[in-house]
This record gives sequence, C-alpha cells and structure tokens, in this order.
Amino acid sequence: MYASKQILFFISALGAFNGIILSCCFFFFTKKKSLSNVFLGLLLLALSIRIGKSVFLFFDPNTPKLLLQIGLSACFFIGPSLYFFLKSSVEQTKEIPFNWKIILSFHVAIVLIVGSLFPYSSYIELWKSYFVVVIYCQWFGFMLLSAWILKPLILKQKPLKASDKWLFTVYFCNLLIFIGYILGMYNAFQGAYITGSVTFSFVLYVIIFSLLHRKKTDDLFGYEPLKYNTKKIQDDEANALIQKLENLFQQQEAYKNPDLKLNDLAKKMNISGHQLSQLLNDNLGKSFPNYINEYRIQKACELMLYDDRLKLEAVGYEVGFNSKSTFFATFKKIMGTTPLLFKEGLVKN
Repeated sequence: MYASKQILFFISALGAFNGIILSCCFFFFTKKKSLSNVFLGLLLLALSIRIGKSVFLFFDPNTPKLLLQIGLSACFFIGPSLYFFLKSSVEQTKEIPFNWKIILSFHVAIVLIVGSLFPYSSYIELWKSYFVVVIYCQWFGFMLLSAWILKPLILKQKPLKASDKWLFTVYFCNLLIFIGYILGMYNAFQGAYITGSVTFSFVLYVIIFSLLHRKKTDDLFGYEPLKYNTKKIQDDEANALIQKLENLFQQQEAYKNPDLKLNDLAKKMNISGHQLSQLLNDNLGKSFPNYINEYRIQKACELMLYDDRLKLEAVGYEVGFNSKSTFFATFKKIMGTTPLLFKEGLVKN
C-alpha cells in the first residue's frame, strides 16, 4: 500500500471509529438525556458502520460479504435517524411517538427479512443492481423530508440561533456524505467510492474541533421549539382543550405542583408542549407562566376569602408557589396590592 493510500486509510478508518465512540457518548453519556440525542447517536452509528464498510472494501476487495451486507443495511437507517433527530429537536419531543416506533420497526423488519432471504454472499448482483438503489432512494427521500422540517427555520425573520445552526450543520454534513456516495456509486471519477468516507471523517473532525473550542454546548443540544406562525387552533378544538385544561386544574389540582412544567401539563392533556404553548398564546393571549400564576393567585384569593385560618405564606404554598417571596411578589404584580392588605380588606368588608 502506497504512503498516500495508507494516510487515506488511516483518516477514513479513524473517522469511522471515532463516529462509533461519539455515538456511544450521545447514547449513554450526555448530561441531558433527550430523544434528539438518541437519534443523533443512532445517526452517527449508522453512518460509522456504513463508512467502515466502504473503507474496508476500498482497501481490501476480499472483505467478507457479511460485513458488506451489514454496512449496506446500516445505510437503511441513516435517513430515518436524520429525520427523527431533526423532528425531535425542533418539536422538543420527549418520548418516542407510536408512529415513529412503527416506522423504525418496519425498517428493522425489512433489513432482517431481506437479509435472511437474499444474503449478499449469494445475491451480489441483486444487491448491487437493485437493493443499493432502493437504499439510496430511501435515504434521499428522508433527506427531502428533513429539509421540510428545517423549512420554518429558513423562513424565520430573526437571525439563526446556535441551536438552529447546529441542526443545519448536521443536515448539510449528511447531504455532503450522501453526494459523496452517489458519486461513488456512478464512479464519477477515480477514487470516487472513498469520497463519502473521507467526507464523513473530515466533517466529523471539524465538528469535534468546533465543539471543543466552544465555551458551552448547552445552547446547541438544548433546542427550544419554534413558535407557531400559522393559524390559530380551530375554535372547537381550542374550546375542548381549554375545557380539558380547566378540568385538570379544578379536579386534579395540577396547579398545586410547584415544579409543574409546560411539557408535564401537555402530557396530561395528550398533546405536545408546542400545541399547549400555541393554545395559551394564540387563544388565551397568555404565556404558560402568566396563565398558571394568574390561576394560582385566583385560588389564593378564594382561600383567603373562605378560610381565614391559614397564614399568608401557607396560602402561597397551598396554591403551588415554592416560596413566600415568590408568592408575595406574584400576588402584588397581578392584584396590585399585597396579600396582607388584600386580606385586611376582606376583613373590613
């Protein structure tokens, strides 16, 4: 092997190896255990296995056929992993939806069934002529769906945030690798087959280098969902959701939980946090903190009216505030007076 080939092999193989290590980091060692990190880890793993197959085949034509089949099969998961990574990041999906499980299960079933009935070692021409084409078409299809997910970010009037740029980086790196493999499939030029592997290694090192030189990375992986810029929820649906929200507060007294978060409440309503945020902002004209604080203060006023035995700080804790100071400050902001003066006014009346 010539020196240039040795260097090329080292760079490509090391990129595949580092990709597997990095995927394990996203699976098991990230501080924030999010669904988007899981899919990013799956994307890196699928790419690394596919890259590893290309590297070994390019430098050793006698690579075992089973490894070639595994590499091509891994390629079948690159597109879905990219799409679900972007979708879960933008929509801040906490738990994998049922339809996603169906899609992934379908892909696993296809790989197992086709791989068992038509092993690469016995059907080489079938794989080269048909299966590879299907795999790349599927990958391209998911690239288009992924681009659609990113479309709202492009149309935004505001400058891109760090998290937006991170999603675009992952997408365009994937696009470069895809183009590299397409060039290799059609032998566009000498050595085109290894282009995808080298591209992967290059962009992986660039990304790692960039991350290492950032003072923080939380703004990349802690993505905030996009605000709705479409029409309001239909009145009938909005009224039903508002009624469900009120029932949760009145019957289950969800507002009493001082650690209640938007996504926690949305989960109880069987909708996404994004939908609940839209409902509150567009249909009620309030943010989540404003809505819940106004509700808590309303309940605090009712408690002071009908139960004068409770101390003021006890009232605050009873309606969901986690500190006396927060209760007093919020009460003054909403009611325009202090809890004490409000209660004294009730006594005088």
